[in-house]
Amino acid sequence: MSVGHIHACAVRDTGGLFCWGESESGLTDAPDGQFSSVSVASLHACALTDGGEIVCWGREGSDGEASVPAGPFRSVTAGTAFSCGVRESGEVVCWGDPETSVPPGRYRSVSAGGLHACALTESGEVVCWGSNEDGQSDAPSGSYRSVSAGSEHTCALAESGEVVCWGSNEDGQSEAPPGTFLAVGAGVSHSCAVRETGESVCWGPLQASGFSSHYESLSVGARHACGLTSSGEVDCWGNNDYGQTDVPSGSYSSVSAGAWHTCAVRTTGQAACWGNNRGRVAEPPAHADFVSIGAGNQATCGVRKTGEVVCWGVSPFGSEPEADTQAVDVGDNHACALSNSGEVRCWGRIFGQTADFSPSGTFISVAAGEGWNCAVRKSGELSCWLGDEPSYAPPGRFQSVSVGSRGHICGVHETGELVCWGSYMIPFSQPGIPGGEFRSVSVGDLGHFCALREAGGGVCWGIEHPR
Repeated sequence: MSVGHIHACAVRDTGGLFCWGESESGLTDAPDGQFSSVSVASLHACALTDGGEIVCWGREGSDGEASVPAGPFRSVTAGTAFSCGVRESGEVVCWGDPETSVPPGRYRSVSAGGLHACALTESGEVVCWGSNEDGQSDAPSGSYRSVSAGSEHTCALAESGEVVCWGSNEDGQSEAPPGTFLAVGAGVSHSCAVRETGESVCWGPLQASGFSSHYESLSVGARHACGLTSSGEVDCWGNNDYGQTDVPSGSYSSVSAGAWHTCAVRTTGQAACWGNNRGRVAEPPAHADFVSIGAGNQATCGVRKTGEVVCWGVSPFGSEPEADTQAVDVGDNHACALSNSGEVRCWGRIFGQTADFSPSGTFISVAAGEGWNCAVRKSGELSCWLGDEPSYAPPGRFQSVSVGSRGHICGVHETGELVCWGSYMIPFSQPGIPGGEFRSVSVGDLGHFCALREAGGGVCWGIEHPR
């Protein structure tokens, strides 16, 4: 399997290709035939047939998709705007942009990155060519098993099993951890490798950071997160540009981190909010009977003991349920509520369209994101939708689900395992997802996540995660 920016492709056991995700410009229109491997880039993909020919498809006119040379080849790799293949003779051939000369020689494999490529010679040396603005083509001497070219950095697996990276290190993507590994892959601003134990490890902005504090619940905002302890204390950490982590003193029963503000329900039933107050999103009404609260991007909603939903902020949406509500979650410009009888109702606007949609069935929880929504049915199955159209949800039974912006979604499986996917059915950053048994997960707005472990403590990971 190979995953690109907005789509992914895999070779079936039967040899056929299957692609999924964003279908723009024919990205998911996989050709028919029998294939042995596939490589996916941002705007195109290439696959190697059983006969050694290379077939590419995707955006028409994409440099890496056009002018594919005749084979036979033994491998293919797709870069940002170019592609490369290794002929049976060991010669490497590249086409697309940039048009650079491949150093002569016989190679085992080749990897195409952003604007550079690297290949492994038959003697185990790494040779790189193309862009070198960040030193991504300055391969260190040594003997290697494999090499992977990222966007502006490169990583290779040495014969000793250690990982060596070079090039851009702006996000720590070239700071490989110690140890011995079986494989390594370099991405845009992160890198991942598989240890000899089978454990996946990532570094760069996708690295995970654990914490030992025990929280009853956890909520992640744009660049901060908050947890509620069993004693009623709220701890917040991460970005504090607007004071969103400056928790007022007191005892609380629930907490919700919005994009740039935070709201919580005091044990007295009053709502307290702090952080960015644009549009008075952090100015709750003076009710003293709130039981739960949901902070979003431009609005906050609370559920009163009567079951009434009250919203405030830039876009209070209107048409809130007046009774029979047990929980509410707020997305970007809409909200979804769970009734006492298990029904789900959403209101507001999604991408300019009315979000007044209610999936049929009985549910135990609901989560609202930027546009996508998901809910856990009483049976444990997931239902996800965008507006009034069904969206992808993985099979299985789940305990809970959380939806962030950018189509990022994570759920806790009934086994306690974390399962994450994207709005286009793409399992994003799968190697970066921590293992173990979890009881809840919260997805932030900028590609970061936090989850609570069953045994206590938890972990945060993703781009600019707040730990």
